[in-house]
Amino acid sequence: GGAVSLGADTTLSGVGITLGSTVKSVGGNFSLGINDSGATTLTGAIGGTGTAGDKLASLTTDAAGSTALNGATVLTTGTQTYGDAITLGADTALTGSTVTTQGSVTGNNKSLSITGNAVLGNDAPDSVTGLSTLTVSGTTGINTTAVTTSGAQSYSGAVTLGAGTTLTGAGITLGSTVKSNGTARSLTINDSGATTLTGAIGGTTTSEALASLTTDAAGSTAINGATVLTTGTQTYGDVVTLGANTTLTGAGITLGSTVKSDGTNRSLTINDSGATTLNGAIGGTTTSEALASLTTDAAGSTALNGATVLTTGAQTYGDAVTLGADTTLTGAGITLGSTVKSNGTARSLTINDSGATTLSGAVGGSGAVGSEGDRLSSLTTDATGNTTINGASVRTSGAQIYGDALALGTDSTLAGSTVTTLGKVAGAGKSLTIKGNAVLGDEAADTVTGLNDLAISGSTALNTHTVTSVGTQTYSGPLSLARDTALTGNLVQTQAALVGAGNALAITGDAVLGAGPADTVTGVSNLSISGSTRLNTDTVTTTGTQTYGGALTLTRNTTLTGATVTTQAAVVGN
Repeated sequence: GGAVSLGADTTLSGVGITLGSTVKSVGGNFSLGINDSGATTLTGAIGGTGTAGDKLASLTTDAAGSTALNGATVLTTGTQTYGDAITLGADTALTGSTVTTQGSVTGNNKSLSITGNAVLGNDAPDSVTGLSTLTVSGTTGINTTAVTTSGAQSYSGAVTLGAGTTLTGAGITLGSTVKSNGTARSLTINDSGATTLTGAIGGTTTSEALASLTTDAAGSTAINGATVLTTGTQTYGDVVTLGANTTLTGAGITLGSTVKSDGTNRSLTINDSGATTLNGAIGGTTTSEALASLTTDAAGSTALNGATVLTTGAQTYGDAVTLGADTTLTGAGITLGSTVKSNGTARSLTINDSGATTLSGAVGGSGAVGSEGDRLSSLTTDATGNTTINGASVRTSGAQIYGDALALGTDSTLAGSTVTTLGKVAGAGKSLTIKGNAVLGDEAADTVTGLNDLAISGSTALNTHTVTSVGTQTYSGPLSLARDTALTGNLVQTQAALVGAGNALAITGDAVLGAGPADTVTGVSNLSISGSTRLNTDTVTTTGTQTYGGALTLTRNTTLTGATVTTQAAVVGN
């Protein structure tokens, strides 16, 4: 029951070995080996109380039996290897070059502190459970499937996983790199407190990558180490805070709750060959929580289910985007690089972009048979910045409102209940087809220029003074003018009533007015047409002049009413 002093390297062999008090070295640091097929009990301070000369050189227990650590401390200058199951009877501090547990560790709600490197477990069943807290100052090899504490776990050095592992606790800190041992391993973190990932998770090479990473819904996760690399999925069930510019690389990445910056705006890049799912508010709800930027790569797909994405800078979606909720994107330079569609229920998309918005793919699906569930409910862009449509089509069940300048990068079809442009439209030689009603411009300066052809199937309200195309302009529904208007094109066709509201209309090019007798032209102050005119209506009324610069063809009995009607070429009555 008394203190034991080792004057030589010593091996104790027996069945049930109890060291009831302090064990220390004298005259040098000596090793202690315990081969015990029964219950080994270490009741005192092993390796003395901190004096360098008292420390053991090493401590080793064999695989048989069990070891109870009841003396609070084990101090060695070298390794400690526990070949058998360990039970803690007191809060315990193990100090050595490397501490290895090769069996299970049962904490009995006691704390375990390892100063030095640690190897936990020899194979999967060697669980570490029942600890109050666990602290490792050096590197850690985790070869068991479970490490469980009621409180915190803190790993200051690099962690290497030799098995698929679940860490369960309340405040888990991985203070350095976490990597696999050459075979990709899964890591699950069940943490009711704050999880902190300080280093590169999944190392830096494919052989070091984790198989998967999962955090539960409780608590929060801080990603401070810039990278998370997995060969498979990443699932973050809790709120994620970025403490560094971060790149997530995997195959199926789910951010299940809010993702925000830590007060300094951070970038988030997602390289995902599978399905990326963003279920929470990305960029939080305030400027300090906003991301600096968000980027997804071209592989896989992205589901936006969290209603908002907020960045101070760019958002670049390289892959196909599916909206699972009405969504608002706010940033400075937003690029949707592929298709954008709803998830079967029509969703609205609002883009608040102080920079250049680029729509590179079909927005609202392709319109193919069976794709009606892809259509957006509405699309709205704000007044700042500009929008370029490069994806040929935008389909909505409701309105489309382009609050900023609109540019076409390809022939484009906009299909919706009403399509409204509140800024300039620059066609760049491309054609624009609007399937639905149209409101062009909010004021006179909101010109529509540079189009090849323009075709509008529904009614048109012209609030601008200029629409220019090199080809045809076709207004299939009623056309109303809000101010004096100049339409320039090879051919301007109206196929329903034209209401001038007291404004002048100048058509540079040929004109076809109306498709039938009811398609009257009324309320115009002055009407001038530079090219030939075909009148399919029976009524053209102006308060001022009518000037037909080219040949005038009548297809029915026609009444022209104005102060002065001038024809400057042949009139063919038919």
